[in-house]
Amino acid sequence: MLRRVRPGIRIRGTSLIAGLSIALTAPAAARAPAPVRDVGPEAGLPTAMTSYSVRARDIDGDGLRDLLFVHHDGPTQLYTNTGDGFELRTTFVDTLSGEIDRHDCAWADVDVDGHLDLYCVKGAQQGTVEKHNELWMQQPDGTFLDLARRYRVLDRWGRGRRTAFLHLNDDPYPDLFVGNHYPRRDDHRTPNRTFVNVGGERFRKVDLGLTKHAGALCVDVADVDDDGRDDLLVCENRALRLYLRRSGGFLDVTAEYGIARRVATWAQMVDVDRDGDLDLVAITRRFLTVRLWSSRTRYAGPLRFPVEQGRGFAIGDIDGRRGLDIVIVQGCDAGINVHDVLLVSDGGRTGWDRRAIHGAVDGCGDKAVALDFDLDGADDFVVTNGAGQFGGVGIQGPDQLLTMGAWRE
Repeated sequence: MLRRVRPGIRIRGTSLIAGLSIALTAPAAARAPAPVRDVGPEAGLPTAMTSYSVRARDIDGDGLRDLLFVHHDGPTQLYTNTGDGFELRTTFVDTLSGEIDRHDCAWADVDVDGHLDLYCVKGAQQGTVEKHNELWMQQPDGTFLDLARRYRVLDRWGRGRRTAFLHLNDDPYPDLFVGNHYPRRDDHRTPNRTFVNVGGERFRKVDLGLTKHAGALCVDVADVDDDGRDDLLVCENRALRLYLRRSGGFLDVTAEYGIARRVATWAQMVDVDRDGDLDLVAITRRFLTVRLWSSRTRYAGPLRFPVEQGRGFAIGDIDGRRGLDIVIVQGCDAGINVHDVLLVSDGGRTGWDRRAIHGAVDGCGDKAVALDFDLDGADDFVVTNGAGQFGGVGIQGPDQLLTMGAWRE
């Protein structure tokens, strides 16, 4: 079905649709929204850490999403959601090679035994050393063992940045994408890689069109064309690219789908307008853009929201009543952490009211993830402020938990 973006969509800020400027209408009178509160300290989250990645996943099967924090040059920690806050459950310690330069981790049940496992990618000190990625296989008692060597996914020379599990074939075993920064300072190669899971016992490297020096500032897995196969969105070093899975491998359809080849710091495929099709949300340093699915193989021109230091975003329903909202995470400008931004849905499918999230926050904004940690029907947003890939090494900031709910009021 053909879906068009019509003039008259209201946002607070600058709107560009198909390259045309649209006059903005004034927001309708509405009940004053609840304030956004940071309840991170009360909920038990770290108050001063470096950051690079945060993941939300129900690890123990209790219906509550737990949090994994990847603290750059520091510990990777799993916090269990108790329903009334978070408790530190596991700190992942590399006893095999002594490296802690983790950048990103992803969850999947690698051997399909009913327990989620964790794969983590590491840097290589600007491409000067050999290193070892980790595959933490969860044991029946809830402990983890690093079996990356046995499973053949060390990727010793890759400058690991982002990773994701996906399905490359029709078996139940999750396969793996590893995104690596480039170049190295020696003669070793550091391309992005794909690995096929062989019966839950090991992985095998395959070249499906993604094994190249391209970089990966972000990666998102989704079935964009609804053909039952996983596709891949990658923030490569030089451009945002969309790859669709075909019988012979992955095909770059970035231009065909109307996606501008600009460098993005983060991107995600989400059904923003709730029409059943995945839309494309991406952020650069200066703009967050929303591209709505327009036709069978095309995205519409973007809705643009100006920002000052765009780093990341997360999408969820923060007030539990008016559609999907967006938290935009901003980094530092001249050493000062710029206020993050909340785009609150106005109740329509593609209209948002812009609000600054005020309050002085140490560190530099990095990434965010949405989850309803207390199951009150409204999403909360975890925001990390430890600088990540776009800040200086050693910058620390709190892991915030932003809510409009009434938890502990």
